Amino acid sequence: MTPITYARNLARLLSPYRGTAALVGVLLGVDVVFSAAWPLSFKYLIDRITRAGDPRFLTIAVTALFGAVLVASVAAVMRDYGYAVLGSRVLRDVRRAVFGHLQKMSLAFFLQNKEADLLARFSSDLALLEGAITSSIAGFLLGTAGIAISAALLFFLEWRLACLTVLGLLLCVLLPRPLVRAASEASYRIRRLESDVGVAAQENIGSQPVIKAFGLGEHFTGRFERITEILASQSIRFKFLTYLVERVPNVIIIIFEVLVVGLGLLMVAHGQRTLGTIIAFHGVFLNVVYSVQTLTMVMPGLLQSVGGMQRIEELMGEAPGIFDAAGAAPLGPLRDGIRFKDVSFSYGGPQRQIEAVTLSIPRGSFVAFVGASGSGKSTLFNLLLRFYDPAAGSVTFDGTDVREATVASLRGHMGVVFQNNHLFDISLRENIRMGWPAARDEDVEAAARQAEIHDWICTLPQGYDSPAGESGGKLSGGQRQRVAIARALVRQPSILLLDEATSALDPAAEAAINTTLRRIAVGRTVISVTHRLSSVQDADCLHVMEGGRLAESGAPQKLLAAGGAYAKLWRRQSGFVVNEQGDDGGVRPDRLKDYPLLSQLDPPALGELAGLFVSESYPAGQSVVVQGEVGDRFHLIARGRVEVLRDLPGMAPERIAVLGDGDYFGEIALLGRVPRTATVRTLAPTLLLSLRDRHFQLLLERHPELRERLRRQGGAG
Repeated sequence: MTPITYARNLARLLSPYRGTAALVGVLLGVDVVFSAAWPLSFKYLIDRITRAGDPRFLTIAVTALFGAVLVASVAAVMRDYGYAVLGSRVLRDVRRAVFGHLQKMSLAFFLQNKEADLLARFSSDLALLEGAITSSIAGFLLGTAGIAISAALLFFLEWRLACLTVLGLLLCVLLPRPLVRAASEASYRIRRLESDVGVAAQENIGSQPVIKAFGLGEHFTGRFERITEILASQSIRFKFLTYLVERVPNVIIIIFEVLVVGLGLLMVAHGQRTLGTIIAFHGVFLNVVYSVQTLTMVMPGLLQSVGGMQRIEELMGEAPGIFDAAGAAPLGPLRDGIRFKDVSFSYGGPQRQIEAVTLSIPRGSFVAFVGASGSGKSTLFNLLLRFYDPAAGSVTFDGTDVREATVASLRGHMGVVFQNNHLFDISLRENIRMGWPAARDEDVEAAARQAEIHDWICTLPQGYDSPAGESGGKLSGGQRQRVAIARALVRQPSILLLDEATSALDPAAEAAINTTLRRIAVGRTVISVTHRLSSVQDADCLHVMEGGRLAESGAPQKLLAAGGAYAKLWRRQSGFVVNEQGDDGGVRPDRLKDYPLLSQLDPPALGELAGLFVSESYPAGQSVVVQGEVGDRFHLIARGRVEVLRDLPGMAPERIAVLGDGDYFGEIALLGRVPRTATVRTLAPTLLLSLRDRHFQLLLERHPELRERLRRQGGAG
């Protein structure tokens, strides 16, 4: 950012406060005039006293000087208050502007930008800008004006010495100029690096379970040390440059001060100038020195604020990805239905997450998008909410493309319940009211009754005024979901969207929530996204996604009878028995035959094997197996979700798969104890059924004909 661009941006920020800024400018002028006139007064005092010795004149002059000091002091105090007003109000305006701008940004923007970096714009970058307005810029103007007026007075007093002084001033300006440019660039780089350090620290703090499980403490420490080493190197360069920017003018000024005083005294000795003139000249010269020192003192802060302003301007220059088109009209209540027509979409890169999807959602129906992880069902959900716009095709409400309607009206007809619902650290009443800020207390309580959470809230000592805790930490998973349902219902939506709304709950809580959802769905259009097929068996229509394409659509029983993609999904998730708490269960023998490694076993062997599986219950965020450890068991996912992570040298773990109900991992451990090739970590409360290798080997000893067949068939795991 060039100084001219910086000045323009600053003028734009100050423009709403022109009157205050002008008054501060006038008061600044009073200070500059006083500072320049003060040493000039000594010329007349000394020359008059030395020539005439007039006591009355001395009394009047000293009284006038006291008056001038008083006026200048009052002006300085008023000016300081003006700085405080301008700095605080401009900072308030910028904070509001940045925060408001962030509300307009699309979901993609927040996924592409790191949270710590965005927070740094609000904290350190804005703090630098405030410091510039309250002190650095004022010091810069004071120093610049002081130099200009003092230079004029120097020419009035003695033009030859003034020429010598101007030469020194030119050197003070020209010699540090390349240093100033380099320091400005270094300032911006430091702001970026400081943001990277903040991001690294925040990411590390939030990832401690993974770091502890994978033994990544030293890895992240090394990476953090490298980042901070780069920052330290850049900081050394920046600070040294700013010190040079400050030091060079001071050295030049001191050299020229010696020259000016020496030549001035020679002029007095030869009778070319009076002593009062030379003393006044030296006083004005000291004003120049002070002004130069003021400039050099404020330059580091000013240079840092340039980097801060540039980062703020970069953020404000980001265009919202989702916005109301020109002429966008509000959507009325849904009359006929929603339609996806030839919709394709990619989050970035050549691979599309969904391809040419066409489907319809009639008004008042209960439909669900189902499929394996990565099939595209959540992408359809995001397009429906207009978190993103299709790359091709259209999403229409009653025939109106959602891009031609206002975003507020589209989402205003919807109530959304997510898998991980964020509750704010405020009262339960206000958390529910977040769904409709204008809701009355009666509306909040009515929504809570519908969500069947009202009675529980009333048992709390503070009732609806009870705090939810950070991220709803004072509530159980089921209670958080019911508060989230109430938050959606308080909007009185005609369309209810459910995004894996019960997948993180135990079976008992899931069954209870599903009962509530079925009841409140009456009279509404309900659209559910889920990988758990048992929760949408009463849906009017299922849209089955596979590899980003719509594989089939229809009623659950019809799709099951067709034996297609849905039937395969159903088969994979069926065959398990799980208790109400979700911490114990088993598998039916016929289900084991669907797993490749066990498909060769006969029914008696499968029956015997089913009894050997042991339940293992894990909370979310816990590692089940760790890459590199010796495997000793095979796992079936009876209920829950896990991610498969591969640790790469010098890099953070890479996610290579997400597995859910009915999936399996670790089959190679049944054939031989070899190191695990990946780490498996739970994403939700998960119940695994585990078969230890020694139990499997005992089975093979009783059925030796299977051993060689399994060895030929066995794959990696």
